Amino acid sequence: MAIRNLCLIDSNIHPSVVESIDKLKEKGLGVTQDLSDCVGIVTQDRDVDRAMIEKVGDQLEAIVVLEPSVARISNTDLPVYRIDNLALLGVAEHTILLMLMLSKKMVWVQDMTKRRAWTKEVGEPELTDQAKYGFNWIGMKDFGVLCNSTVGLIGLGYIGKCVARMLQAFQANVIYNKRTRLSPGEEASLGVQWCELPQLLKQSDFVSLHHRFEDGADGNDNQFDADAFSQMKSIAFFINTARGRMVDEDALCNALESGEIAGAALDVFRYEPLPKNHPLFDISSEKLIITPHLAGVPSPDAANLISQRIGTIFGCSA
Repeated sequence: MAIRNLCLIDSNIHPSVVESIDKLKEKGLGVTQDLSDCVGIVTQDRDVDRAMIEKVGDQLEAIVVLEPSVARISNTDLPVYRIDNLALLGVAEHTILLMLMLSKKMVWVQDMTKRRAWTKEVGEPELTDQAKYGFNWIGMKDFGVLCNSTVGLIGLGYIGKCVARMLQAFQANVIYNKRTRLSPGEEASLGVQWCELPQLLKQSDFVSLHHRFEDGADGNDNQFDADAFSQMKSIAFFINTARGRMVDEDALCNALESGEIAGAALDVFRYEPLPKNHPLFDISSEKLIITPHLAGVPSPDAANLISQRIGTIFGCSA
């Protein structure tokens, strides 16, 4: 079987991704450092200029860029494929999942359903059809939706941008705050509007953290404290899939128990795993969802998915 090669030009590509791509040789797709002997260029942060493209010549089929990337690609008629870092994309998916679970009280709904906590009006089971069926056996009120809600994203790096793109499908109104405002073109593409932090907290139905933790006197340890929660709507939900140190967990517990905010979902914490007697364990599942820092996809699994996508681009699979 003849081997067609990919040239990985960037040393910043994660070793697990390189290793996974190298396994494609079993399907006829190898790895080389020689531009003159490849059918594809793979990069992450290194620019692909005209000289590189010309060195490969007519045999070059495509260029692959691994996101998040700062690489610039020279103008070319060749297809340029951008493949998301699926480990980070998984964090964005988890964020959307938590928003939906919170607004629809999904943990509480499951618990009520498994306990057969039907309303008094529910009768004996009846055979259903298209027109005849039971509905809302537990008497749930306030059915939450993401559609037309206002979502405030704090931090808008790679993960935050992925969340913003996903929220477009829900027709949500997305506002954001970060140190450096995006260009008007980027804002339009993502469907987001920049907002001062106090205004974001007051307007948002969901507040979701996507910035980095910074230690020290000028850092953001306990940035989200009692004052921050007091500025949020009483019907708002708080989500953190970034880093736990940015949240005053005692203040969050107080805000949940007092009804100052409607609910919260956390995947990250000040201490991990959570200490045995942490007050978060005492908060009702109707108001709080906690997951054990598992947002995202483990690096080996993400690397395999990335190599599978690359293999598909060049006519084979891992």
